[in-house]
Amino acid sequence: MKLLIEYFGKAIEYDPDTVTDLPQGYKKLAYQVDAVNDGFRKLQQHNGFFLSDVVGLGKTIVSIMIAKKFYFYNGYNTKILIITPPAIEQGWKNTVRDFGLNNVDYCTNGSLHKIQYPEDYDLVIVDEAHKFRTDTS
Repeated sequence: MKLLIEYFGKAIEYDPDTVTDLPQGYKKLAYQVDAVNDGFRKLQQHNGFFLSDVVGLGKTIVSIMIAKKFYFYNGYNTKILIITPPAIEQGWKNTVRDFGLNNVDYCTNGSLHKIQYPEDYDLVIVDEAHKFRTDTS
């Protein structure tokens, strides 16, 4: 046990059954649980991170599970902003609803100017972040 604590640190404190209590219709996939654990640790360590993977592996689900873990860790007054392309905004809303995540606001990536108080958000999730890679976008 001591070796595990020394080698993995806080990663072994993660209880996969709490965060991955998945809603009906969602599968518990080991690689997603690992991604939640790793992502949350990086979020704490670096105050942000990129979650990048190929299409279809469940980045939205992993993001929501990390957000939910952050919500419980940070406190029930946590405010979350999700920035997403308009075409997939409803999918995000459905997933957030399915996972029972509260205090979530949405903004499409073309409407960033409408965010009045960005400092009010404790966590910001940007889907399709590569679209923000230049100073003009």
